[in-house]
Amino acid sequence: MPPSTAIMGYRRVATAAMTALMAYTWYVGTPRDLFLWHPMCMTIAYCWLMIEGVSVGKAVGEAHSMAARRRFTQSHTIVFTLALIFSTVGVGAIYQNKELHNKPHGTSWHGVTGYIAMLCMLVQSLMGYTLYFSLGKPPMRALVRKTHAAVAIGASIIGCSAMCLGLVSSFAAMKLEQPYRLSIGIFLWLFHVGALAGFC
Repeated sequence: MPPSTAIMGYRRVATAAMTALMAYTWYVGTPRDLFLWHPMCMTIAYCWLMIEGVSVGKAVGEAHSMAARRRFTQSHTIVFTLALIFSTVGVGAIYQNKELHNKPHGTSWHGVTGYIAMLCMLVQSLMGYTLYFSLGKPPMRALVRKTHAAVAIGASIIGCSAMCLGLVSSFAAMKLEQPYRLSIGIFLWLFHVGALAGFC
């Protein structure tokens, strides 16, 4: 059963507000260097766009008409494309920042889960574009559709995990006190799980 318009509306306002608050928190008082792009872009990608993309993706399968299905599919593709762009910029920023400062890559659970989430995002996006542009034969498309949905769930869960691990980093600890970081982590999980389960 699809979520009500009111519940989706509340969730959209809540995720947008949480994303704006977090992005503002990361921005204020942080040196305007390459690193800043990482938390800003990843917050936008995984706290807002990813949740919205999953929610709209669920609505595609529950659409009652071809016109509605086409509209939801187009919205889903646009939102996930934006998520892909922001996450790519975010990963690129932290990668290049570490290169500039001669620091090793993927040495923390946050880094490892972040790279895995990015890989999942790339794979599911590639499959999504294959479906959107009607590439391949129907039997293969059915398999790609199921795999696309499964990998998207993985990308959402792993990306959410990476975000929560980022909230215990020294950068986040410097910006936010523990109760606020814990609250953000809880709400982030609730929004992701709610979107995946079709509740919001």
